[in-house]
Amino acid sequence: MARSERSRCCRNNMRRYQCPEYRGRRPELDETYRGGGMPDSGWLSWLGGALPYLGGGLAGSILTQGVQKFTKWRERPILIAEFGEPGDGSIIQQDLPASNAESLTKGIQQWARVKVKNRGRSTARSVRVIITSIGNKTSDLTEWNFDQEVIDCWWSHIGETKIDIPPQTWRFADIFVNEMTETRADLKFTGTGARNIPGRIEILSVRVMLTGDNCETTAATLPFRYQGLPQGMIFEKTA
Repeated sequence: MARSERSRCCRNNMRRYQCPEYRGRRPELDETYRGGGMPDSGWLSWLGGALPYLGGGLAGSILTQGVQKFTKWRERPILIAEFGEPGDGSIIQQDLPASNAESLTKGIQQWARVKVKNRGRSTARSVRVIITSIGNKTSDLTEWNFDQEVIDCWWSHIGETKIDIPPQTWRFADIFVNEMTETRADLKFTGTGARNIPGRIEILSVRVMLTGDNCETTAATLPFRYQGLPQGMIFEKTA
């Protein structure tokens, strides 16, 4: 084919692959678009066939990530605080040992505790109970709030501030101990930090945080009322 005939043939055909000389050869990129020509239909067909697979792969990846996040959320540990119900172990009372062997005066020792339960499906790691504030109200309208320190509570019968709690089980954390005799009562917090709180105690409000390495932090307010001797301290909600 003469050069002039070939050029005329290419100009008269919108799709160059119809030209005898171009048939069977993939046009170069500049040849494909020069003069308003259309891309090779083979590339369009390949792209059209690949799009469903590309889209399916992306959708599958997003679905997999969603399933993994949902599974992690469903299996997470969940901490809750329980207190103040009869028989739940929140107030433990026992005899106060005499200060010395010759003394005949004994008193009562009360341990106020919070029950920390894991309602989740996995073990809560390094769980801590932290007192962030202590508030007090009295009948003479005297109020004060102690929040100058953060007090780490000890776990009952363990003497540690951190503990693992398996799913669907619980532990008790000691909040304070109230030591009462015939003449006086001393309220002492069992954690580190400030052990004694100022002023006369009547209506006590203790704010605690429940936290762990792999679970969300939750808060609870423990309300107490001092009933005097010999009843001592009770939870306000059971009064």
